[in-house]
Amino acid sequence: MVVREAMTDPLIRHYGFIIIDLFTSVRDKWVDVLLSILLRIVKKRTTDLRVIILSKPGDLESWKDTLLSENAKVGAVSLKHACDLVKSINFLYLTTPTSDYIEETISTIINIHAKEPTGNIIAYVTTKTEVEQVIKQINSKFCDNSQRCLPFYSGLSKDDLDLIENPHYYNSYNKGNPVRMIIVTTAVIDSMAVEIPGVKFVVDTGLTRATFFNPGLESTSTITVPVSIPTLLARVGKITDLPGKCFRLHTTDFKLDLKTPPEFQRSSLADVMLSLLSFGINPVSFHYISKPPSGIMSQALSTLLSYSAIDEYGKLTKSGQIMSELLPGVSPLLARVILIGIESKCAEQMIRIVSMVQAGGIDTVFYTPFNDYQGKREAEAAHAQFEVDEGDYLTLLNIYNSAFPDHNTSRGRMSNSKWAKTRFLNYQALLRASSISAQIKSVLARHRISLSSTGCASANSSESVASNLIRKAIMKALI
Repeated sequence: MVVREAMTDPLIRHYGFIIIDLFTSVRDKWVDVLLSILLRIVKKRTTDLRVIILSKPGDLESWKDTLLSENAKVGAVSLKHACDLVKSINFLYLTTPTSDYIEETISTIINIHAKEPTGNIIAYVTTKTEVEQVIKQINSKFCDNSQRCLPFYSGLSKDDLDLIENPHYYNSYNKGNPVRMIIVTTAVIDSMAVEIPGVKFVVDTGLTRATFFNPGLESTSTITVPVSIPTLLARVGKITDLPGKCFRLHTTDFKLDLKTPPEFQRSSLADVMLSLLSFGINPVSFHYISKPPSGIMSQALSTLLSYSAIDEYGKLTKSGQIMSELLPGVSPLLARVILIGIESKCAEQMIRIVSMVQAGGIDTVFYTPFNDYQGKREAEAAHAQFEVDEGDYLTLLNIYNSAFPDHNTSRGRMSNSKWAKTRFLNYQALLRASSISAQIKSVLARHRISLSSTGCASANSSESVASNLIRKAIMKALI
């Protein structure tokens, strides 16, 4: 939001005090853009602007060094309670490295449940598949109702999140007696404002999934890597019932990075370059708080040129200006898909598809009950009503059209969650898609762009013709 406001007010003069919370949120590349711009502003507004960064304990010294080198009047503050918390935790490590951290996670959870009388458990693994694998095996070991094993990963429904944050709901399954909650999660829980009551134990593999962009191949890889020390400390912060225990499934000499490599230095930066150009900032000479590799910057500018977002002199084109106004909600690639859709006379359909993709795509929109065989069968049958042979994009379009049959209203059938729930669709994701669609249309309206869909106007009478037009428009944008 502040980055967007800086486009119209470069010194953001209506702000006098800004707090950036990096303790409970993830430092993504847009945070780096914000910090870089704020440091530039602070040097000009030396008396009437104060910026405070709330940092994870392990990151504090790094921030101090960075801010001192910038000679900037920005405060880096580590939340004191996090440091005090560590003193109340008993840390247990493996004596020898494990060859199978999933099996080690399972056996550790079983031992805790057998030996510790009370206290909820949070266990960290790296992927949704691993979450489901651990829960399946845990459930096969326990035959009573004294525990409840639940998953936590991106794309969970609001109902699932409510159950995790209100564990007393499950006491009725155990004759009113307390039920131990076992939450098996990916790193996504670290970036969400979720507080699970009664957590006394953390089981930490010390691993996470991280993305790395290869500018030479123009591809992104996601691999399993050790977490950084600040992340390790932050995970301990999930313990809410002190004193607690943290079971680290690695040895004490396990090699960890002193700080988390910024996403800014390992991601495609086409969207960031586009944003800076829209501010009137030269992205090549701009001073970044975390300087990205030159190869990533060169590739980003080449991508923008291929999208016709900039000209051969590196200046923003009209298309580029529209793309920049759609940031960060819509990536440059998907913004190009929309513009190609406008040229192909299927603008409305393309906006709906892009909105659904940005809301999380098929994996997020389709909701399948976990550990419920009958529920899974019902979900598959419900999802089949929307699926088409032409692929996920048109499946997403079908879902959007069904959820919002009257496209002049933003809610459609979504005024309550019942419609989505009975069809095993993620209600929050659908609302997010509707919001993104409205934002896209608002930007296009400012540029007086007509949202003609005459090319797909016969979608009801000739679905194959409309489908071919949409697929051709998408392929043209992607190639």
